[in-house]
Amino acid sequence: MKYIVTLFWFVVACLVALFTTMNSFSVNLHQPLGSMKVYFPLLLLITLIVGAFLGFCAVVPWVFRLRAQRSSMKAELKRAQKELDNLRTLPLSDTTTV
Repeated sequence: MKYIVTLFWFVVACLVALFTTMNSFSVNLHQPLGSMKVYFPLLLLITLIVGAFLGFCAVVPWVFRLRAQRSSMKAELKRAQKELDNLRTLPLSDTTTV
C-alpha cells in the first residue's frame, strides 16, 4: 500500500511539473486598485495556499469541539466502568422470604 501511495504522489508531482512547464506565461490580474502581470503557476500556487489556509481555519473549531467531546466521553466511560465494577463486587442477597 505504501508503494501505491508513493506512486500516486509521484504521478501527481509529474503532472504538476508538466502543467507548469506547458503553462508558463504571465496573466493580467485585474484588481480594484489596478492591474498587474502575474506568473500563472505562481498565481495558482498562491490560490492553492490561500484555499488550504481557509480550509484549515474552517476545520480547526470542529476539531477542538470533537476533542472536547472525546474528553468528556472518556470521563463518562471511566465513571460507568467504575460503577459497573462496584456493582460486580456487591454481594448477592436474597430478599425473598418464605
